Amino acid sequence: AILRRNVWIYGVGGVIAPFPSTMFMGMHYLFTLADQKKAGPFTDSFMTGVNLELGNPVLALRNLAVTRAQDEGNASQGYWYFRIAKCWNAFYLEEELRSVASQGKKEPTWLDIEGVPRKIPGAFSDLPIT
Repeated sequence: AILRRNVWIYGVGGVIAPFPSTMFMGMHYLFTLADQKKAGPFTDSFMTGVNLELGNPVLALRNLAVTRAQDEGNASQGYWYFRIAKCWNAFYLEEELRSVASQGKKEPTWLDIEGVPRKIPGAFSDLPIT
């Protein structure tokens, strides 16, 4: 059911063209491992823009994605991974976040995802997340 839902969400996600929807879908799966009840609203709000107010980390991510799409700017997978993880972490911890835009300094491209176990249960449980 989760995979089918993701396909539907990303099937209508053409509005934000350069956004790496495949990576986001994979990250959504990781978010469900952290908190399935929060993962759905995080992804749904990002795709629809519904129920977002200033300070909501999802709005910060959505605004950046829309701006990048309008600027036709391509960004690396690391650029997006870092920002998606940063917004998820704030959302998961129920912290306010108004912007995830670059501050002009070199930023890391890796960030641990809050709530996600270091080892994924199931078929790949012996492979650590590094």
